[in-house]
Amino acid sequence: MTKRRRPRTPPQNRSLPGRPRRPVVILDTNLWSYLAETNTPDEVAARFDARGITVAIPPISLIEALSTPDQGKRARLVQLLTDHRWKKLPSEAELLAAEFVTAVRQLRPDWLRALPITDRSASWHTYWTRVFWREARADPAAVAHRFSADRDVRDFIVGKQLANRPGWPVGPGQLQAALNSVVFPDDHPDPDPGSRLGWPADTAAAYWRVDNRDVWWHQLGVIWQRSMLTREDATYADWVGAYVNLAALVKDRAGFNRFWLFDVDGTAVPRNWWQGTLSLLQLGTKIGSGNPGDVALITHIVDCNCFLSADGRLIRAVDAAQRAAPFPVTTCGQVRPSAQGWLAAVESSLPA
Repeated sequence: MTKRRRPRTPPQNRSLPGRPRRPVVILDTNLWSYLAETNTPDEVAARFDARGITVAIPPISLIEALSTPDQGKRARLVQLLTDHRWKKLPSEAELLAAEFVTAVRQLRPDWLRALPITDRSASWHTYWTRVFWREARADPAAVAHRFSADRDVRDFIVGKQLANRPGWPVGPGQLQAALNSVVFPDDHPDPDPGSRLGWPADTAAAYWRVDNRDVWWHQLGVIWQRSMLTREDATYADWVGAYVNLAALVKDRAGFNRFWLFDVDGTAVPRNWWQGTLSLLQLGTKIGSGNPGDVALITHIVDCNCFLSADGRLIRAVDAAQRAAPFPVTTCGQVRPSAQGWLAAVESSLPA
């Protein structure tokens, strides 16, 4: 008699493997760019290892590095980022989707597949944590060309922020006050009447919830359905669709809206909370092409003990968000230039 196999559960927010006592640090891509100008991978690794620190890098940092137009700078930066001594993190799509699926299991079990289809999940995880880095190291120009066409999600986020900018609820730069902002359905600029289903006219929703509702509907209700004809990338739908019946989900637009606007517990989806919260705070500063990369990067802040950046605007937004975060926060800091060089500047900003 053949023994039935239990369905696999989706990946959770796992702690990094290895020595748990070593602090984990994530650097913004701008810092990696500065380090690559004057330091070798051996020099950088020696400084971190001497401090007993594990360096983790999300795929978005390498994707951003691959867009560097100067071939010489790009080659040095890619060689530094792909060094084998750094911990390569899973993609934000996998980790955001894992939170989404876990919430669906708790709140909308009728959306779940009877049996998960996970035959390709392991290969996707391996690609983003291993193969992608090897490919970029071997031929950065070819990988850069491949990702230059993948701009749909980034363009969507920037376009959505431009549409939402007139609704910035407080004065310019008042980030802390903005975190308490809420949205009523009549105030949301989305012209799609489906976005109001299940959302009573007199009921407000927190902005981070509205933002995640919009991003996920674009991924699952627009890109996934369109990709059946266009064959465009539907990465987020692939991860969620391994466990969730997407056809059932998109048919329940009102339930989908309520799921994100009212039902999901923010403490259970910290990466998605960061995605929506940073998108809100970016409305009060500068809206530019780099915003989607910052949003993707900051969803990994829960993977580290310390996050460092040379971008003061980003650090101010992160610091404001962490004061309102409904879960434990991460040390963050702005790294400023030093007469001793960027490596010394980074080292002086590391946790004791």
